[in-house]
Amino acid sequence: MGLDLIRKEVPELRSRWKTFLIAAFFILVISAWIVFFWWIDKLLSYGPLMSQFLVAFIASNLEYMAIMEAPLFRARFGEQALRVYLFSRVIPLYVCWIALMLHPLLVEGDRLLPKWVSVPSGTMLMIYGFLLLRAVARCEESLARLLIFYMFLEEETAVNPGIYFYIRHPMYAGALSISLGFALIKSNAKAISTALIVLLPALVGAKLEDHELTRRSREYRRYVERTGSLFPRLRDLLDFLKFISSS
Repeated sequence: MGLDLIRKEVPELRSRWKTFLIAAFFILVISAWIVFFWWIDKLLSYGPLMSQFLVAFIASNLEYMAIMEAPLFRARFGEQALRVYLFSRVIPLYVCWIALMLHPLLVEGDRLLPKWVSVPSGTMLMIYGFLLLRAVARCEESLARLLIFYMFLEEETAVNPGIYFYIRHPMYAGALSISLGFALIKSNAKAISTALIVLLPALVGAKLEDHELTRRSREYRRYVERTGSLFPRLRDLLDFLKFISSS
């Protein structure tokens, strides 16, 4: 129901070639961020940290606007609300997140660990992150319902099937894990510091979502009480690991 409503409200997603153009523009903007990272990183000694913090700051502000301003879109744009919200808030936010996630892979420096330690460790973190994101992709209906809930306050719903049964923000956790995996593979202080900056928008986004959705929904308050934010509760750890390894 959630995905059908989004396709209904966003006509571009009903057209194959328009969807292709959106994806191409998405990739183009991410590529522009990568070029920006490469340029700043080469130009300044602390360029990786400065450029990563800049994009993390932008992402954090986009998260604030996406979550706190969502109800206003319905009053301001009427039937076009979901469409405008998707293109002006959600897609730019996703672009920033992918750029933040990839940046540590570009950062050069003196290795802190031998490759036989850093590469397997980083690869394991990346696999964990990709498993989280794959589990999220399999809950695309839940993501659609959450997007709708941001704007339609009367909907009393919680997003908790699949991976969301164990953690509330698996996208943030997955992106952070992949970023740290890239940093471990590069195994230098700047790359690791760059990856840790991803924590900033992750914590901001998780806190804002929990605060706003808890305020609106009694069911979501119960959901918060029984789940972890970025990591599963200890009592659910074994079931969580079984779930992501089989998803």
